[in-house]
Amino acid sequence: EDPGEEQGESVEITEDSSSDVKETAENVQSEALNERQIILFKAELAEKASRFDDMAMFTKELAETDEEMSTVEQRMFASAYKQVIISRRKSWRTINDLLSDPSMNHDGRRRALKSAKCKIEEELLSYCREALSLISDHLIPNSSADEGQVTYRKLQGDYHRYLAEFQENGSRKLSMEASSFAYQEAHRLAQMYLELRNPVRLGVALNYSVFLHDMKASPEDAVDIARQAFDNAISEQKEIKDGSETKIIL
Repeated sequence: EDPGEEQGESVEITEDSSSDVKETAENVQSEALNERQIILFKAELAEKASRFDDMAMFTKELAETDEEMSTVEQRMFASAYKQVIISRRKSWRTINDLLSDPSMNHDGRRRALKSAKCKIEEELLSYCREALSLISDHLIPNSSADEGQVTYRKLQGDYHRYLAEFQENGSRKLSMEASSFAYQEAHRLAQMYLELRNPVRLGVALNYSVFLHDMKASPEDAVDIARQAFDNAISEQKEIKDGSETKIIL
């Protein structure tokens, strides 16, 4: 038994002990920050070395810490998954084109092509689902910034769109609906909270218009979204002296 508890004594917290606790907490926080910086450095190194699968793995670690991502970390996350997915999208298109080539009708060639196509689709499915899970389970719940909320919903639209590109029937329909909803939500939030010439807002308009044009076969709606974003940014640029950043974006 604890003698102090039996005698009803209280434990005195002196100024020195309080300082020790505070110092320990600061050290722990500093160590955690350093560890996060190391993970980010590994991701940056993987990017420079064009090892994008590794880059995605490191940014996944950052996302799973359940801490709000900085703007730099958001960019790294988006870039990592974009790179691992875009390379496989290109491969899938190449294989798909070859399957329509009459010279590839030989059974052995077609089997090899279909096997390669299936493998690529499995990888695309895995990476897109992984990114979508990280966004919905970790990034959106831990984001307090308006720009972050818009960014993550735009990414949701992107990854669902990538899935719809190769899926069929019911699966494609679900991905199309999810992509459309995410882009609409990103567009709505961007219009509410971000400046007209904000790069994230312009990026949402661009990707949403691509979705409408390529996936929904709605070129008129796509042009309307893109033109509105462009015209609004131009009108705001005229009201400020330094519009160099906007010119580059547009």
